[in-house]
Amino acid sequence: MAPKRLISALSVVLPVIAALAVNAYADENSFPPHAGELVVLQSRPGVTQPIYIETETQTPKWVVIDYAGGSGDLHLGEDGPHHFNGNFTIRTASYWLQQGDATVMVDTPSDYADGADDSYRQSKDALKDAEAIVAEVHKRFPGAKVALFSTSRGTISVANLVNREPGLADAYVLTSPVSVMSRKVGGRAKIAVDHADQYRVLYVANKGDICRATPYDGSRALAESGNFPFITEESHEGGGDPHSDCGGHAPHGYLGIEPHVMNDINGWLTEQPVASR
Repeated sequence: MAPKRLISALSVVLPVIAALAVNAYADENSFPPHAGELVVLQSRPGVTQPIYIETETQTPKWVVIDYAGGSGDLHLGEDGPHHFNGNFTIRTASYWLQQGDATVMVDTPSDYADGADDSYRQSKDALKDAEAIVAEVHKRFPGAKVALFSTSRGTISVANLVNREPGLADAYVLTSPVSVMSRKVGGRAKIAVDHADQYRVLYVANKGDICRATPYDGSRALAESGNFPFITEESHEGGGDPHSDCGGHAPHGYLGIEPHVMNDINGWLTEQPVASR
């Protein structure tokens, strides 16, 4: 069966698009200040898992848990992340607040405080940490659904969670998923579970992405392998050298089209129509 793509019609574009001006994402100095709560969970014996919870309501419909790319060490403080602010899932976190949802930024656990490698991202320990996070979310927001939202190497983490415990969350979003392993990248965002059609999984990719680990065709193949919905985006702003091609301020991180991409993802999450490409 062909991959699927979300139809993005003007009639369903959300009114917050004006608030999501491109410059607010592209300029490091114009990120809105965070006004959430730093929470440190005991996730494994002797290990703590920091998260940062932001919400403007105690009854969100969705709680979106953000997994950053790169080494994932956000260095969370009382004022939010001190590292990877420009990562796609982190710099767009305020979008969910504007939808009336809650957002949870995930730092690396204490035994990987300076950054997670891909062996951790694919481990049982990563699942234990995620289970602690989701349990805390359900305790605080008992009526909410939970979505895991990831980008780049964060998609390796989320794919691992789906493969190990597909019922952990209500939905999974993998943007710019890793499909090519190398010396520096030791995992892929491939999901292979029984009865895959029972779980809500979305892949998103940019035709303009020139990061070697996340080529567009590879992303599409990952979606097709599980017959999962697939959203195609296209932009060519940013990047341009090996040090930035896999960063947030490049097509890899949807620079310049963030509002459109986030509306597409939210449309899928809220079950807007999906049609074959």
